[in-house]
Amino acid sequence: LDREVERAARLGHELCLIMLDIDHFKSINDNYGHQVGDDVIVTLANAIGKTFRSADLCCRYGGEEFVIIMPDASTEGALAVTTRLQKQFANSCRDRKIPVTQRITFTAGISSYPVDGEAPETLLRTADDRLYHGKRGGRDRIETHSAGIVARA
Repeated sequence: LDREVERAARLGHELCLIMLDIDHFKSINDNYGHQVGDDVIVTLANAIGKTFRSADLCCRYGGEEFVIIMPDASTEGALAVTTRLQKQFANSCRDRKIPVTQRITFTAGISSYPVDGEAPETLLRTADDRLYHGKRGGRDRIETHSAGIVARA
């Protein structure tokens, strides 16, 4: 992230950071077991790999959290790709026949350089704050600097 922010500053480009978290993941583990939880994480990771560009940096950030760094991307572009990811993830969960009766979704927060800040820590904090705003707002949401964008697969 430090390198990509430095690059964006040097070239005068935009950059977006997406932080996403699988909704109700603890209940998936508790009700269906950790193997099913692992299958959900793998399914999301595979969907991320199919949806984002090769130039994007995608990584697991925590238990069921992922961070995607999108160099040279606008907020609108990041929102469009994250919306496609929602659909890809929903379809992949159905295709893999993950034995969960609840709908499996994620919530995401998007921050952008330089609009939301110029320091990597600020971009992470802003994306995380937006992610949790989406969780409090009902989950299965993508939050940006615009007022509460809801996108559902």
